[in-house]
Amino acid sequence: MAIERFKTYERGYIYDVNLPNQNGTEMYGHHRCVLLSNDDLNEQHRGLIMIPLTSARDNGKEKFGVGNPPRNTWVRVLSSGEYAFVLCEQIRYVDRSKVGKCYGSIDIGYDLPKVEDKVKQIISPINR
Repeated sequence: MAIERFKTYERGYIYDVNLPNQNGTEMYGHHRCVLLSNDDLNEQHRGLIMIPLTSARDNGKEKFGVGNPPRNTWVRVLSSGEYAFVLCEQIRYVDRSKVGKCYGSIDIGYDLPKVEDKVKQIISPINR
């Protein structure tokens, strides 16, 4: 059955997502997330594969310092003129009803391949 499309979702773009409440340390509530699933999947399924972002700043101050991310599962990207971190270990399948406003994209040629590589490292059976 084809999914009725009211909105187009594009890979590498950042959306406001209402992440469901989880137990433990998973992010929940409204967060900006980068869309990782490919455009064919995005057109054919009710859900989207998303990864949450966290800002690099708190009240105008650097939260984690400049340069490398604080955790080896995070990737630093430029989002709306500000640096943010993609929390690659928190990859989620989210129903499109939970997805809201689009905030532009990460750099598709530079940042998106870094995110893809980090996700591959995380799910690989071999530690690198």
